[in-house]
Amino acid sequence: MWRYWSRAFLVVTESVLVTTVSTSIVNDPPNRGMFYDTYLPCDSSTIGYWTSYVFQIIAHVFGSLVNVAYDTLIPGLILKICAQLSILEHRLDLVSKDVDPYGQLTKAKKEKSNKVTECVKHHLQILQLDARTNKVFSVVMHL
Repeated sequence: MWRYWSRAFLVVTESVLVTTVSTSIVNDPPNRGMFYDTYLPCDSSTIGYWTSYVFQIIAHVFGSLVNVAYDTLIPGLILKICAQLSILEHRLDLVSKDVDPYGQLTKAKKEKSNKVTECVKHHLQILQLDARTNKVFSVVMHL
C-alpha cells in the first residue's frame, strides 16, 4: 500500500513539474525570461541564456525528486518501525497464551524462555532502528 502512495506522489509531483516546465518553455524564451528570477553575471547571449535556463530546469527536476524522496522516506521508516512493533506485540501475545499454569521446569518452559529472549532482542533492535532514525533525521526535521 505504501509503495502505491509513494509512486502516486511521484507521478503527481512529476506531472506538475512537466506542466510547469512546459509552460515556462513556451512563455519564457521569447522574452528572455528565466524559470526563476535570478541575477547572472554574464551577458544574455543565446548560449549564456540557454545554458542558464537548462541549468535551472535541471535544478528544478532534481529538487522535485529530492522532495519526493524526503517526503516518502521518513514516513516509510516510521511505518516500518510501527509494523515491527505490531509484529513484536503479536509474538508476545502468542508467548503469553502458552504460559504453563503450574510453572514446571520442562522443555516447553525452556522454549518459552527462548521465545521471550528473542522478543527482547527484537525489541532492542526496534529501539536501535528508532534511535538511528531519530539521530539521522532530527537535524533535518528541525530546520
